[in-house]
Amino acid sequence: MIKCKIVPYYIAAILFSIIFIGCTEIRKLLKINSSEDITSHEEQGWKNLGFTPEEAYQWKKVGCKAWEASLWKEAGFTLEEASQWDANCNVKRAQGWKEKGFTPNEASYWEQYFFDWNESPQWKGKGFDPEKAAQWRKCDFLPDDSAKWKGKGFDPEKAARWKKYDFKPEDSIRWLKAGFESDQANIWHLQGFTISQATKLNKTCKNEFVEESIGLSFDNPYDVQGRCFEFSGKRVKVFERTRALYLSDNNFFYLDFGTFSAPLYISNSIVRGIGTYKDVSTSGIIPKLLVMIPISK
Repeated sequence: MIKCKIVPYYIAAILFSIIFIGCTEIRKLLKINSSEDITSHEEQGWKNLGFTPEEAYQWKKVGCKAWEASLWKEAGFTLEEASQWDANCNVKRAQGWKEKGFTPNEASYWEQYFFDWNESPQWKGKGFDPEKAAQWRKCDFLPDDSAKWKGKGFDPEKAARWKKYDFKPEDSIRWLKAGFESDQANIWHLQGFTISQATKLNKTCKNEFVEESIGLSFDNPYDVQGRCFEFSGKRVKVFERTRALYLSDNNFFYLDFGTFSAPLYISNSIVRGIGTYKDVSTSGIIPKLLVMIPISK
C-alpha cells in the first residue's frame, strides 16, 4: 500500500495560512500607520515636498498639511518638537517663543494671561511670572517701572495710586513715612510744600490742607479757627513787634508772627485761624491769624 506523503502538504498549508494572514495583517497595519486618510493626490503633494508616506502620516497626525509640515522642517523643528508645541501647526508662534528661550509649557502659561513672545521676555527678565506680570500690566505699568515699585515694597494697586500723581517710588516712601497717603500728599505737593512743612501744617490745620485766601475774605471770622490759608498782604498798623494789622483784598486781618518780627509785606505765607479780634479802627470782628510759615514758598 502506498502511503501518501501528507506531511509536506500539511506543513505547506500551515505555512500558506500564516503567510496569508500575516500579510493581511501587515497590510492593515501599513494602511493604519502610513496612509490612512491620505489620498493619492495628497500623497503626491507630500512626496513633492520630500516626505515619505510614513512621514506624511506622522505629520498629518499632528494636524499639519504638507506645506505646513514643510515650514516646520525649514524652521528647524523635528516632528517630535512640533507635536510638543501643539499649536495647530502654527510654526510662527512656536518659532517666536523658541527664539526667546521659552519651552512649549512656558509659552502656554504666558499666553493664558495674554502675553506674546515679544512682551514676555521683558517681564520674565525682571523676575515676574505671568500672573504677577498681568497684575502690574492691568495697572498700566511696564516691566521696568513695575520692578522699581515692587522693589520698594509696593503692590500694583498701591503703586498705581502714587503713580497717578507722578510720584516716584522713593518720594512716595518719604511721604508715607511722614504719615501721608497719596491723595493727601498730592494736595500738599501741588501747593508747593515740602514734606516737613506739610507735616507741620497737617498736624495743626483743621482742614488738613491749605485753602486759598479767598476763604478768609468771604467766610465768617468765627468759622476760620483751626483752618489754614494762603495769605498775602500789607501791614497797616503795628500792635507789638510780632503782632500787626494787615490789609488783604480790602479786608483787615490780625496777624501773630510768634517769634518773628511783623514785616511790611507778607507774600504767599501760610496762616492758621486762632480766633477773632475786635479792632476799633475797623468797627468789627476780624480773623485773628497765626503765621505758620512766614517765608514765601
